[in-house]
Amino acid sequence: MCIKLRILLFAALLAMFPPAYSAQTTDSDWIALNTEAQSLYEAEQYKRALPVALAALAAAEKANLPDSIEMASCLTTLADVHFAMENYDTAEPLYRKALDILEKTLGPDDVGVSKKLSNLGVIYYHKG
Repeated sequence: MCIKLRILLFAALLAMFPPAYSAQTTDSDWIALNTEAQSLYEAEQYKRALPVALAALAAAEKANLPDSIEMASCLTTLADVHFAMENYDTAEPLYRKALDILEKTLGPDDVGVSKKLSNLGVIYYHKG
């Protein structure tokens, strides 16, 4: 299932939760922003994706989503954009933070964890 569809399904699920849960994540702008940033990234429009990815991360922080899969998604999107622009020193700590979150929430054997480790390996390769 493509990432866009996953995000849209996640947004639909969030809308179905009772108000007590929704109060914790009232600012769902991060979903739309992160989806847009991912679309721009996939279209190789990195300069346009960068401010959108930054806004998605800021919206996720505003929605108080620390150490959540959602935060890891926004961090990864921003890291992907920086990586594509060859900003390895900026991408590295973003991937590391996403990796830390995913290891804590999903466990060390999750596919998302291995993808972040792979991303870091490629960064280290490029940095020598």
